[in-house]
Amino acid sequence: MALIYLSVAWVLGILLGAKFSLPLVLALSGLIPLPLLLFRRHYRAIVLTSLCLVTFFSGAWYLEQSLPETSDSHLQFYNDQGTVTIKGIVSQDPDVREKTSRLYLQASEIELDGGWQEVQGNTLLFVPRYTSYSYGDILLVTGEPETPPSFRL
Repeated sequence: MALIYLSVAWVLGILLGAKFSLPLVLALSGLIPLPLLLFRRHYRAIVLTSLCLVTFFSGAWYLEQSLPETSDSHLQFYNDQGTVTIKGIVSQDPDVREKTSRLYLQASEIELDGGWQEVQGNTLLFVPRYTSYSYGDILLVTGEPETPPSFRL
């Protein structure tokens, strides 16, 4: 039963971490119930409560640490900000579909204010089906990067 409580605390911590940015110091709040152990009553409940609090705030901290950093050296920083020109290499064989082909482009540079700046990141390009692009081609692409849709329930 204790494992269920700890699992629920972890998941709830991750959900809370998605809504708020919580410092790791809050995990120490799990130590607050421990002085109650001096009374030697409900020993198991006190320890389980402490562990659940530590697990809860650790889950929130874990989510925050697992999110990718976004700075101007990452391609996703430029999503939904208008038209840009990206230089990169086709990193996989084109995925030919019924009406379009999908190209996976590994970006190396982006044009900003007439100059080129190095970036890191991958982008998915939708191009007409009958194009002659292949793995390893270096492309110069102009378009409006968009954030992919989130399919959360």
